[in-house]
Amino acid sequence: MKIMGQTPHATNLRDLLILQSGYGDKPLLIIRDRILTYLEADRLSNKLANRLLASGVKKGDVVATFMYNSIEQALIWFGCAKIGAIYAPLNVSLVRDDLAYSLNDTRAILFILDEELAAAYNAASPLLALDHKVFVLGDVNSVENVKAHSFDDLIGDDDSLPDADVKSTDPMAIVYTGGSTSMPKGVLVSHLYYIGAAIRYAEIAQATEDDVHFANSHFFHIGGQQFAITGPLYNGMTGIMEKWFSASKYWDIARKYGATIVDPIGTMMAVLLRQPASDLDRQHKVRVGVGVASGQVRGALHQEFERRFGAPMLEVYAMTEVGVLICSERIHDRREGSSGKPYGWAEIIVVDQDDNPVPPNTLGQLLIRPQVINTYMIEYVNKPQETLSAWKNLWYHSGDLG
Repeated sequence: MKIMGQTPHATNLRDLLILQSGYGDKPLLIIRDRILTYLEADRLSNKLANRLLASGVKKGDVVATFMYNSIEQALIWFGCAKIGAIYAPLNVSLVRDDLAYSLNDTRAILFILDEELAAAYNAASPLLALDHKVFVLGDVNSVENVKAHSFDDLIGDDDSLPDADVKSTDPMAIVYTGGSTSMPKGVLVSHLYYIGAAIRYAEIAQATEDDVHFANSHFFHIGGQQFAITGPLYNGMTGIMEKWFSASKYWDIARKYGATIVDPIGTMMAVLLRQPASDLDRQHKVRVGVGVASGQVRGALHQEFERRFGAPMLEVYAMTEVGVLICSERIHDRREGSSGKPYGWAEIIVVDQDDNPVPPNTLGQLLIRPQVINTYMIEYVNKPQETLSAWKNLWYHSGDLG
C-alpha cells in the first residue's frame, strides 16, 4: 500500500504500536506528569487487551470511556487496537440525558469511567438501555445501582500479543461530533484514518522524532487524538497532555517539556495574549503551531500572537468526519485569511444548494472527496440516512461555507 507516494510504517494501530516499541524507553506520552514509554505502551496494552478478551470483548465490540486525559485512557485505546475492538471516548462534559444518549448510541459492552465522573454516570444510569460491564478508575463504590469492577482488574499479567486479525479498514474508534445544532453524531473511523492523518501531520509540521507536541485537547476530540497520540506515535515523537487548558501555566508547561509543536486553537490565542507580558515569552523551543483555527479571532490577534511568542501558527481546515489537517497552510506557503490547501489529500469544490459548482469568488458549500481511500469516516453510527445524506452525489457535504 502507498499513501501519497510513500509506504506507511504500518497501516493499523496494532502493528504501529508493535513496530514503534523499538523506541524502547523513550516517552511516547506524558500526561499530567506521568510518563508512558513506547515499550510500555506496547507491553501494557497487550496486558489490557488480554483482559478485555477475558471480559468478553471481541473484535468489533465497542469499549466506551468517560474519562479525563490519562495514561489509563491511552492504554484502553491501544488495548482495543490490539484486538480489533472499537474505542469510544465520551466527552467528559456530558451530563444525564446527553451522556445517556451518547453511551446508548455506542452500544458498548464494556464501559470505563473515572471515579471523579461517577456522579454524572449515576444520574444518567436510569436512562441507559445497555447490558454492559462497568469498570472504575478509582473507588468502585462511587458507582451506584450497578456492580462495578476496578480498573486494576483490566491490567493482568499476560503481556503476550493477543491473536487477532486487524486490517487497515477495520473500525478503530467512534468519535462524537460537538452536537451544536442537534444531538451528537458518532463518527465511525478506521485504523487507516489515523495513519493518513499522522502522515499529513508530519508533512505540515515537518515533524521528526526529535519533536515534542504539547496538545490542548482531549481523548474524546479528534484534535487531541491525532495531535497528542497518533501523530507522535507514528512519527516517533513525544506527546504532552494536561487535564485542561490553562493559560497561566501554558508556557511553563511548554518550557518544562521542551515542546516544539503546539496547537492553541481559536480563542485560546486571545486568552494567552491577555496574560501579562514576560521576558520569558520567547524563552521556549516551540517552532510551529498547527491546527490553530484563528479564524475564530481577528487576524490582528493571530499576527500579534506570532510577534509576541515568536513562532508561526499554521491555519488548517478539519472536521471529525474527514480528519485533522485536510487542508493546511505550510510554513513556506501562507496567506492571511486562508485555511490553506489540500496538497493532494482531497478534492474540494464549492457548490450551490443543488450541488452545482459555483464560479470563482462565489460563496457556497464546501464539498470534499478523499484522494486517499479509506481515510475518511466509515459512517455515522446507527444513522444510515444521515450517512447517505452526508455523501450525496459521492461528495462529503461539510455544511461549511467557502
